[in-house]
Amino acid sequence: MEIIRGWSAGLLIGCLLTFLPGAMGGTLHKFDFDTPPVAGGTSAPFDLTVGGLTARFGAPLSGLGFFVTNQAQNGWNLPQFSENYLASANIGRPVLTIEFSRPLLGISMTFSTYDTHQNEVPTLLKLDAFLNSAPVGTSQARAVYGTAFLPEGSLAYSGGSFDRIELNLVYEVNMGVGYAVDYILAEATDPQVVAVVPEPASGMLLCAGLLLACVRRRCFGV
Repeated sequence: MEIIRGWSAGLLIGCLLTFLPGAMGGTLHKFDFDTPPVAGGTSAPFDLTVGGLTARFGAPLSGLGFFVTNQAQNGWNLPQFSENYLASANIGRPVLTIEFSRPLLGISMTFSTYDTHQNEVPTLLKLDAFLNSAPVGTSQARAVYGTAFLPEGSLAYSGGSFDRIELNLVYEVNMGVGYAVDYILAEATDPQVVAVVPEPASGMLLCAGLLLACVRRRCFGV
């Protein structure tokens, strides 16, 4: 009888381990333009793949592009950035789009706006998230003035599933004229888990049904 009870407990644990991963978040993928390395001067659009997730970086506005650069090339001291990062190349309100090969659960990044104390606070950077071209949410943040050449900060979004983001400066008087981004952390669900594992709710119902059937057959000795 103890063997049967142990088998029943094992059934429950197996069900939990099988069906819960899909509800426990995804895998983080770091896009820092260093691993894999992206050559300095590379201009958007370009694709970058990390851990099976591909990000396509684009600049849809003509004349307002983005390129990969670093301190050795431009002399900017940005301590929160890695060696390589993505920066807008022209003065204006450049738009950066990033399209992902599968939906994300969340994203965060380090950024810097081209502010030089012309305002008391740096310019707002806005993130718009989309799923299949439909808007799903937005987030925005300001960098902070410090000892670096330009203000630095972080921006994050996790308001629902999305597969594309769009970055843009929020219009303000005496606003900054561009921005740079780095350390983009994208949280994506493991495609193998998505393909094999049923919805968590239906999986748990299946587990409950199996255990109920076991009880009815007196597996627990009642």
